[in-house]
Amino acid sequence: MPQEKNLNPTDVAIGAAIRRRREVLNITQAQLADAAGVTFQQIQKYERGSNRVAAARLMQIADKLRCHPADLLGVPADAPGDALADLGRTHDGVALARCFVAMTPEDRQALMIIARALAAKPKPTPTQLRPVA
Repeated sequence: MPQEKNLNPTDVAIGAAIRRRREVLNITQAQLADAAGVTFQQIQKYERGSNRVAAARLMQIADKLRCHPADLLGVPADAPGDALADLGRTHDGVALARCFVAMTPEDRQALMIIARALAAKPKPTPTQLRPVA
């Protein structure tokens, strides 16, 4: 696939927000495309940021994704402090969010205790990392 050139960071952020929300709701690109009146290939281009989403189309997409259009306007990926966006960009982030939502409040509390403890552990430096034998 040829490398995308001159992608606008805002278009990329909006596309990433659309993809994250779509994946959380388990909506396929084809389903979203049908609701927005475009092809699934067009949804792929929106999600990559290679095509700009018009305001009217963004409203149709937001309606299918059951959110406000402003929720999809995104924050550029390099913006600090957007933990939810960072989670959505990780390999297991969306799966973790789904599991968390499915848990009982008691299980969520237990998981949060474990997560906070793991997050507080010192991170190894590259010289401390050793291959497992």
